[in-house]
Amino acid sequence: MTEPSTGVSVIITMAALRRRPQEVRKLSSAAIEWDGAAAAKAESGRLTFAEIYRRVHKNEVDGMDFQFGEFTQAEKEHLIMRGAPLSAVMRDRAAQFASSTSGDSEFKLSGPVAACDDFLSHAWQTDRLQKWMALMYTYNLKASAGAWLIAHVLGMLYCHATAPANPRELSYLATVFVAVVVVPLIVQLVVLVYGLPRVRSINPEPVVFLDKVCINQCHSGLKTLGINGLETFLKYSKRMVLLYDESTYTRLWCAFESAMFSKYAAANKFVFTPCATARFAIHMLLASHAATFFGCIIMLVLLDWRGWDSSEVYRGLKSRDHMMLWLQTFGVAMLGPYTWMACLLLDRCREIMSIKSSLANFSLKTTHCFEPKDRELVEARIKEAWGDVDKFDTFVKTQLSREMSNNIGAAD
Repeated sequence: MTEPSTGVSVIITMAALRRRPQEVRKLSSAAIEWDGAAAAKAESGRLTFAEIYRRVHKNEVDGMDFQFGEFTQAEKEHLIMRGAPLSAVMRDRAAQFASSTSGDSEFKLSGPVAACDDFLSHAWQTDRLQKWMALMYTYNLKASAGAWLIAHVLGMLYCHATAPANPRELSYLATVFVAVVVVPLIVQLVVLVYGLPRVRSINPEPVVFLDKVCINQCHSGLKTLGINGLETFLKYSKRMVLLYDESTYTRLWCAFESAMFSKYAAANKFVFTPCATARFAIHMLLASHAATFFGCIIMLVLLDWRGWDSSEVYRGLKSRDHMMLWLQTFGVAMLGPYTWMACLLLDRCREIMSIKSSLANFSLKTTHCFEPKDRELVEARIKEAWGDVDKFDTFVKTQLSREMSNNIGAAD
């Protein structure tokens, strides 16, 4: 079996990317001869490309002998181009990010597509829970805030419509607490973790590229073809989503993916998500809800302890005693969460500041790579695109660094 070349057979031409960098491109079947004999054989003889395509994407390739050098450019793209639903990638707290180990079950999470919405770039060394929070922050945080607001407004309307003659009764206050505080909190957490319900014609689920599930890891030739075709996935992806932490640009593949996308795509198609920012935002959200929830409980306990009627909760601004009650209650409730928030904010600032320094001091020679043979492959691609490694380093330190600065904002 002939392995695909690691240096010469580039899956897409750099010139094609350079001509129309902002166009949303899709895989075209116009140049494919589906019923023609193609460059692969099985026990039954030479196969048509339609049969090869079907078997490759179902991972039914045992006994097949590929002659990769005889495939056309379009055929190679059709054999490797796949995407996975975002829900499959985020399932079980982003379990797919725990390890790079992959098999047939992981490959079946993806399927052949004409284009992907997002190319997910990340480092395997980053903790998967950090990447899970970064994905929730990127895809679900805004929707969860909207869901909370709608549930909160509906809860207030319900309480207004069902208000008794004496709205200060304890049972009614409990109803208000559940409808206005508890239910919106549950709704927001559900949407944050699972996203909004998907209707294909209104808000279709994003299709993403994740190397582990979209590149065939079970067949060495197809795996090499997929790695060689990294530019294909970038070419047919609308955006790149980078899940960043301080070690990201010490990894060879992360640096190469970012630079390649920056070179040939519009800057506004680059979505930069620092894991520390996502961690801070989500913990801030949870801490605020926790403080509100427990603050209300503490308030009711203090009212009972003082022998006050439950309606006294409404008198927070009418006397010094009631004001002190509010300050004592929410001061205690907020102390722990906001101390934790301060620590997370420091982590976020440190991570944001690390981006510029890591790019300013970047050197391809100091990056790390799990597979030594991948370094030869990446350096060959870099020489094709930039001419030599030194020009690549300069590109990362200048253009990529500048685009990152425009995307990340200030550390403070």
